[in-house]
Amino acid sequence: MPKIPMITNAVVLNKAIDGRPVYFVTVAGEELVVKAEHGQIDKQAGTEIDAAVSIHWGAKLMKNINNELTSIKIMKQEEIDHFLAAALAKFNQPNYVGPRHLGLLEEQVRNHVTWVKMRSVAGLNELELTAKVEGLNNRQATPELLKKAFNTLSDPNAWVQLGKIIAVDVFNGNNDRFDIPSGRFLNPGNFFFIKPANVSQMLGLDTFSPNMGQMVNLRSGRDESIGDHLNILAGGLPLKEFAARCTRSVGKSMATEMRNRGASDGNGGFVANPIISLPISQDERITLSADEVEISFDDYTEYFARGLEQGAQELKLYLKGKMQKYKLPGNPKTMPPGIIARMLYLNWHP
Repeated sequence: MPKIPMITNAVVLNKAIDGRPVYFVTVAGEELVVKAEHGQIDKQAGTEIDAAVSIHWGAKLMKNINNELTSIKIMKQEEIDHFLAAALAKFNQPNYVGPRHLGLLEEQVRNHVTWVKMRSVAGLNELELTAKVEGLNNRQATPELLKKAFNTLSDPNAWVQLGKIIAVDVFNGNNDRFDIPSGRFLNPGNFFFIKPANVSQMLGLDTFSPNMGQMVNLRSGRDESIGDHLNILAGGLPLKEFAARCTRSVGKSMATEMRNRGASDGNGGFVANPIISLPISQDERITLSADEVEISFDDYTEYFARGLEQGAQELKLYLKGKMQKYKLPGNPKTMPPGIIARMLYLNWHP
């Protein structure tokens, strides 16, 4: 796949995402996504360099284990300058309609964020369970979103792919999908997929979670960046138990949203176990209660565990190969201490 193009003074800003520092731009005829990541891993420890190295290596690992479409590049200062000039010029136009982000951009500059760029993925979907409802301040589950999520995850291959993604997340210390190591389903919006030829292909976009502190620091080799959660990647019982907790948590989250939505029967009564009708083919549907949805993904645990095992093995081989390559005479590249420390903990050294 060709390199992600440089952002020049010819960059065109197409739109901004409401409430989030995410922007769609066009460069040399190609649509890119520009995003502002937190510049520091936490307030007490970690620097912008720690964050940049962690973002770079986290995305590199995901690209090689999951899919090239997840590739992310740290923007150079000249690229940031060109982007900010284009963004501020766009937002300051009197006839501009949409999120302006003026204060957000100024805050990002002041607070030293790390700017990244990636390719825009055509047909990208998120595994959202809830949506904003007009007239309400909170988000609410919709039958359409629940059905979409259920159908996407009712596929053994999707769970194998997801297992490989989460293996990288465990190594990186990223808990923006499942909490590590509890397995709690945290952020459905960070479960991305595309459906070429109507087959779900899971994508491990967004690999950096600064709220995890030193656990996500791939640059540092300090003891606090290494934890027992890495035992999941060693296989055996920790991996199987983690996989079971994850699959059950997905079902539990969907069932909870069903119950929240169906708590009232509209006549002053209470529906304790609402149902949802799901298409399983063009001509056939099934009806499941919330109680049934809660355990509906348990049967996919073995596929998820298989993906975790495959992802861990591929990570091990990739990193050992990188380390051997970096040891060659004349090669100036080095492996970040945080990655080396994780490899030593897992006994993955060459």
